[in-house]
Amino acid sequence: MYFVCPRSYQGVLQLSSLSQYLPDINVWLDVVFFSLLVVVLLALGGVHLTGNILTGRARARFIEWNWPHPHDVPFAPRFMHLVHVLGMITLGLSGLYIRFPFAGDRNIAKFIHYGVMFIISINFVARVRYAFFSPARDYKEFTLGRKDIRVMIPSLMYYVFIKPGYKHVAKYGPMQKMTYGYMFFGMMIVQILSGFYLFFAYQLGGISPMLTFGLGVAMARELVRIVHYTINWLLIIFTLMHVYLSVMEDFPAFLFFFFGYRTQRTLAQMEHDAHGHVGEHAPSHAGEAVMMPHKAETPIQPEISAYRKTAEEPELAGEGEKQEAFTGLVDSLQTLSERLAMLEDKLSREEKEEE
Repeated sequence: MYFVCPRSYQGVLQLSSLSQYLPDINVWLDVVFFSLLVVVLLALGGVHLTGNILTGRARARFIEWNWPHPHDVPFAPRFMHLVHVLGMITLGLSGLYIRFPFAGDRNIAKFIHYGVMFIISINFVARVRYAFFSPARDYKEFTLGRKDIRVMIPSLMYYVFIKPGYKHVAKYGPMQKMTYGYMFFGMMIVQILSGFYLFFAYQLGGISPMLTFGLGVAMARELVRIVHYTINWLLIIFTLMHVYLSVMEDFPAFLFFFFGYRTQRTLAQMEHDAHGHVGEHAPSHAGEAVMMPHKAETPIQPEISAYRKTAEEPELAGEGEKQEAFTGLVDSLQTLSERLAMLEDKLSREEKEEE
């Protein structure tokens, strides 16, 4: 039995008896990914968790509450993230049931699976639009720059307990950017396209044989289903790793991202930081204790104090002293403005270089 392309493609692609190998391919995929799942669970729940305990990281975080400094995330990306997580859990479970229908009928699982597929796809498009076209335009938070590349190896060494920490140069670490901004983004595109292909395969086959790769609808669906099933497993494993690392590396952020909840300790830390009192033992990334400077006196603090004194005690200050204090304050503000402009220009050049 041969599956031959349309006449214009004859001789380019001929697949002989491919269908007889599909059951074996499916079994091997099951064996490989179930085994990989077990390895990942043992690595995270056994090896890595033990490493966190032995190195004292777990104690520093969960007992001493030594976490990275909290930052706010707008409601929109948090909501879309929640929709995505709930949808991916539903898709993963329903997809596995379609593969292993232990309770019999697959139809209900298929109905749920395809319905959630549309919701997740719309949510994904909305998140991409938010990243690139909304006023927030937070796509740069997920792109790798030169600074991220420089700390890539140190961050890997941190996660395998060779180094106690690494310099955190952006909101997200280089490993986070690589997985969220590149690997996950690419897998989601492939998964969405393959899912829609499986749903509309017969309609696409009726439009043109080219849309079935010249193999016929049944064979094309089987090959696309293998790709879809493979990505499904990769996303399941990725999600498990993501949840584990989110809890272990920044549990307060995990609570806020999913539930909008801040612990009293986290609120106290945010209030402390808001007043500029960054403590001597403030954590940098993932529980690494570093020496941080206290709030320094601003360049115009003396002029502000002098002008405030003349305003609070006008009877003790003459007109000349008031004028002198005011002039000094204006000159200092102008100098500070120039310094800020120079700093902004420098940061802008660095961003362009990274891009």
